[in-house]
Amino acid sequence: MDGIFEEIEDTSPFIEDESPYRVVVLGFDTGTEAGTVQVAVTLETAQAAVDALRPLLLTGFPILLAAVGLIVWKLTGRALQPVESMREEAADVSAVALDRRLPVPQSQDEVHRLAVTLNSMLDRLESAAVSQRRFIADASHELKSPIAAMRTMLEVADQTPGFNDWDTLLSDLMAEDRRLEHLVSDLLTLARADERATPAHQEEIDLDQIVGIEAESAHARYPNITIDATRLVPMRMRGDRRALGRL
Repeated sequence: MDGIFEEIEDTSPFIEDESPYRVVVLGFDTGTEAGTVQVAVTLETAQAAVDALRPLLLTGFPILLAAVGLIVWKLTGRALQPVESMREEAADVSAVALDRRLPVPQSQDEVHRLAVTLNSMLDRLESAAVSQRRFIADASHELKSPIAAMRTMLEVADQTPGFNDWDTLLSDLMAEDRRLEHLVSDLLTLARADERATPAHQEEIDLDQIVGIEAESAHARYPNITIDATRLVPMRMRGDRRALGRL
């Protein structure tokens, strides 16, 4: 090894007799003596370890990567399972089944808040659908009344021989026409406005007067029906005059 030490002046690895070495050369000067210290360490052990580890890395790293990917996929799927459950439940919600609600996970996280928000949205949709069905039913009922009254007046006039009270008939028809116009206007207002934000028109009214007027109107529409309005008691209240008249 003496010859080797004399040839090396840096720390670069070199090969001697096909064996790799790492050499460190350190100079010193004590004032009386000067020289260098050379230390050489064989790299065969390290190289053998690298050679043994290389095939393990080449085969093990892809397997490890695949295992990590599988674990991440499983964990992600488990974390997103509540979202998938909500998606399946939302897919079954339809216009005829708005009473269904999405499952709310117990965890107080973003998925929980998402489920609560979506259920609140379904509550509003269900409320809107109920209001729409109620509006359609009310519109059908309210529109049927004045139309039937006008038809009855015309049928009575047509089936009465020598009928000549055309002025009264026209006056009654005009009254029903105005009533129908007000009704359509009210229905359109109800359809365009939020019922919670649009209060009814309130005013001081005489309830007995409204009942008397409607009784006369009903008697004109249905002459064969007797309506006794002589026992009305005066009563004042606050309300919507046209809405009470339609009742």
